Amino acid sequence: MGVIVEAVKLMLQNHEEIDNSQTLIVNFNSYGASSLDFFIYTFTKTTNWIRFHEIKQDVMLKIIEIVHSNGADFAFPTTTIDGVEGLIPQGS
Repeated sequence: MGVIVEAVKLMLQNHEEIDNSQTLIVNFNSYGASSLDFFIYTFTKTTNWIRFHEIKQDVMLKIIEIVHSNGADFAFPTTTIDGVEGLIPQGS
C-alpha cells in the first residue's frame, strides 16, 4: 500500500494540470470491510468545469494503472445470496 500511495503522490506532483502550489495529500486512510482505502486531496489549475472533469478522469485512469502495475486491484461491493434453491418455483 505504501508503494501505491507514493506512486500516486508522485504522479500528481508531476501532472501538468495539478496545481502544486496548493495542498496535495495522498495517504493510506482506513481499512474497509474488504479494502484498503486511501485519501487523495488536490487541486487542478483550471476552474473550467468541463476541463476539471477531463483532468479528474485522467488522474483516475492513471491511478488504476498504478494500482494494477503494483499487483493490486480494486474492491467492489458484492452480495452473496444463500438458499437460492428456495427461490425456484415449485414444479420446475
